[in-house]
Amino acid sequence: MIKMRIVVTHKNLDFDAASCLWFLERGERIDEIIFYGKDFGVGDFEKIREGREIGEIIFVDFSPS
Repeated sequence: MIKMRIVVTHKNLDFDAASCLWFLERGERIDEIIFYGKDFGVGDFEKIREGREIGEIIFVDFSPS
């Protein structure tokens, strides 16, 4: 099984985060985007792993201002 590459970010994207996600997606460097605080909350990283074979987790602009 191929291990997934997922991105975890927050739901309030700014220009920098959106640009970073765009480049990762266009370069086919990620398989899925998860919005922390919308899809998942504090302590839900085990839920993120459920049903996925994860090889890499990338955190993008994780601390919004």
